[in-house]
Amino acid sequence: MGRRRLDRPGTARIAWLVLLVLLAASVMVQFAVEGEAHFDVERWPGGMVLVGAIAAAAVVLAARLVGALLGRGDDFHDDDDR
Repeated sequence: MGRRRLDRPGTARIAWLVLLVLLAASVMVQFAVEGEAHFDVERWPGGMVLVGAIAAAAVVLAARLVGALLGRGDDFHDDDDR
């Protein structure tokens, strides 16, 4: 049976490349679209991209913390009575 697409070694490199291209595109769109800035960070080039990246990292870290606090061991369902 062949390897699935997500298991191939080059998939992570392609995912990072796609992520960087999308981030660069979102910064370029900020220059093309004008709008009223409500916060100072909105005036920075790529400022809202930075805010989004920080928020996403905070969500991932919070999920890992909750998983560590509430998680159970791998042998949780093993029967010790046998």
